[in-house]
Order: sequence, then structure tokens, then C-alpha cells
Amino acid sequence: MQDLIKAMKALSDETRLRILKVLLEKECCVCEVMQALDISQSRASRSLGILQDTGFLRARRDGVWIVYSVNWQHFGNCATICMFPLFNYSHLVELVNGATGWNTTVFELMKVGERALALARVFNAREGYTAKDDILPERFYEAFNSGLLKDKEIGRETMHQALQTYYKMAGWDPERAIPTAEKLQELDLGWVVEELGKTVIKK
Repeated sequence: MQDLIKAMKALSDETRLRILKVLLEKECCVCEVMQALDISQSRASRSLGILQDTGFLRARRDGVWIVYSVNWQHFGNCATICMFPLFNYSHLVELVNGATGWNTTVFELMKVGERALALARVFNAREGYTAKDDILPERFYEAFNSGLLKDKEIGRETMHQALQTYYKMAGWDPERAIPTAEKLQELDLGWVVEELGKTVIKK
């Protein structure tokens, strides 16, 4: 009976019902749900969590979404947009289309961010930056002293493996922490390969 009551409460919210309708048509990530319903990330994540807890959804962890979210942040830098305003993805697409007259999409803007990050990493590599320089301050490895994560810490080896996974998923050379020649070609940055390939980029 308690499970039934919990399920009915989950379905009593209009947003959650709209999410279910969208997901009946295709599998979506949080970004796509936000765009389809024009809602904030926090609202989408909270609603998806409730639907998952009540058994209406089966979550599939997809590390690729982490890569996409990083690319989106870099697009924000390109567009000189502060990270704090409550713009969702569809709002930013509308702003770009309105200012430029384009008919762009979330995916295309993410690719803008990915290109910007790729160029920055190649520039850094030219100046001598390597994967060994992708480090965090010592404070990040200390255990929490309060809260739900009290006495929990992230080990250096765990962080190293996480970085290696990110590099591979992003299409980067894990030893040099820069995009491979194939990734640069995919991003229409073939000229970078030709310009710096002999000294920087691994083919």
C-alpha cells in the first residue's frame, strides 16, 4: 500500500507527467528533458530522481553527459555568459539565434564549446603543458570533516583514473591530455593538425 501511495504522489505533479510523456517517445538525458519542457536543470533532475525512486524510470549512468556538460560550460565562456544567471539550455539557444539570425541547436553550441576547449588544450601543449599538469590543490584530497561525506576522501589514484577515463571519452591522447588528430578532424579543426601536427599532435 505504501508503494502505491508513493507512486500516486509521484504522478500527481504535472512536470513529472510531462517528463514521462517525453520519455515514452525516446530515451533522453537531463539536458534534453530541460529543453523539451523548458525547465531548469534542478527541477528536471529532482523530478527525474523522484520518478526513478518510485520505479517509473530506469536510470542509465552515461559518462558522455559529463563530457557534454563540460563542453557547454566552455560555450558559455565563448558567449561571455556568466555561469550564475538561471538560463537553461533552450534560453541560450534562443538568445544566440535572436542575436545572430542563425537557426542553431543545443548540440551545435556544445560543439562550439568543444572546439574552443580543443584549441585551448593544443595551445597549452605547444607551450609545454602535459597531462602531468592537470592537477588539483592538495586540499581536494583531504577527507571531509562534517556532513554526509564525513571522513570520505578522493584518492590520487582514483582521480588519476577518472582523468584518464575523461581523456579517452573526449577523444584525447591520455598521455598528453590533448585532442587526437582524429578528434580535431571531427571538429573541423584539421588546419590545427597541419599547423602543429609535427610537434604537438599525436596521430
